[in-house]
Amino acid sequence: MRRWRFSTLILLVVIFALAFALAAQQRREARLRMALDVYRDRGQEKILDQLDRPLALDYPEDTPLEVVLKQIKTRTAGAIRPGGMPIYVDPIGLSEADATMRSPVKRPTPEDEPTLGEDLRRILDPLGLAWKAEGGFLMITSKESLDQEKAADDPYLKYRDALK
Repeated sequence: MRRWRFSTLILLVVIFALAFALAAQQRREARLRMALDVYRDRGQEKILDQLDRPLALDYPEDTPLEVVLKQIKTRTAGAIRPGGMPIYVDPIGLSEADATMRSPVKRPTPEDEPTLGEDLRRILDPLGLAWKAEGGFLMITSKESLDQEKAADDPYLKYRDALK
């Protein structure tokens, strides 16, 4: 019979302890993921994912806002959302910003490959408008309205990457 060295026994104990700790950590992570899934909004995630991708918008200078938003809707159509990205324009936000759906949109200066969210920010900024992904749709309203909401900081956006 072969004798075990003391160092071999210690090494085996350490390996078993690490394996046990790894299993315990994986169980904790699984419980945390299950708890976070309760707060996960898959509709909002899809919108945010689309806003994080580049999208080439092609429209002439001083195009009405309505036309630009329709182009975004058609360009974001796909297998998952055949109708395109759902967009809601807040009429109260439009009136707060003194804008209408026929307000002319200035074409932003081209960059390498801006994301759709960045392009939207540049389009809406001069009109006093801003966007927000909420409940599976893109809401466009006045900057003032969103600034008031940002005061109550959204924890979902902070931890979005952890939820994936």
